[in-house]
Amino acid sequence: MTRTALYAGTRNLYHDMVVCAKSLLYHDGADQVYFLTEDDTFPEDLPECISTINVSGQQYFPHTGPNYHSRWTYMVLIRTALPFIFPELDRLLVLDCDTIVNKDISFLWNVDISDYYYAMVEEKQITNRTHPYYNFGVAIHNLAKLRDGTADVIIRTINTVQLPYCEQDAVNSVCRKHILELPPEYNATFFNVPRIPDGQEVIKHYAAWRPFNTKPGYTTYDALTWEQVMSMKEKGGPRNE
Repeated sequence: MTRTALYAGTRNLYHDMVVCAKSLLYHDGADQVYFLTEDDTFPEDLPECISTINVSGQQYFPHTGPNYHSRWTYMVLIRTALPFIFPELDRLLVLDCDTIVNKDISFLWNVDISDYYYAMVEEKQITNRTHPYYNFGVAIHNLAKLRDGTADVIIRTINTVQLPYCEQDAVNSVCRKHILELPPEYNATFFNVPRIPDGQEVIKHYAAWRPFNTKPGYTTYDALTWEQVMSMKEKGGPRNE
């Protein structure tokens, strides 16, 4: 199985995507990485294992839709259309542009999601809900299963109903009872209850910690060259040193 991961971002997030991908690849966390972008060319040098795809002409989410002009932009919404953008893939790990990988993530590639649409970490601090609610910032997508018509329903929901958390709300609503819960350390956010202790976060998600590009976790990988990152990846990550 090829371990494939993806980040999506508008131009202001390009460098953050690079830093997050460095943290992923430094820990040998993927074989292939995709960047969904707004341009045909990317302004920074990238290793061969990262490919960019310009999705600015996307037709899935019309600009007149109720969630198109949200602060999350169409680059967030478009992640629900991945089963159609990547018809050749059955499985994909999708990460927000403010997630830093701190440790080996082999566990995620070995999780059996054949009976689920997604695997995600639950946001347990939300108390006014009668069912589990999951954070979409780190999600394993079962693209093959989503092509059973469920992806179409999610997209239609986003395009017809105004949602506070856009695609995350749509996924949680449409896929209820068909989301596999991941251990919280694989999406360690401000929202974790109980909070994941420092040093135990496999993937730290800086969703409510802003500005995150000044944090030590970010600056450590920002300072690394691609040569250093890929050299460590070839060793299988720091765990093999």
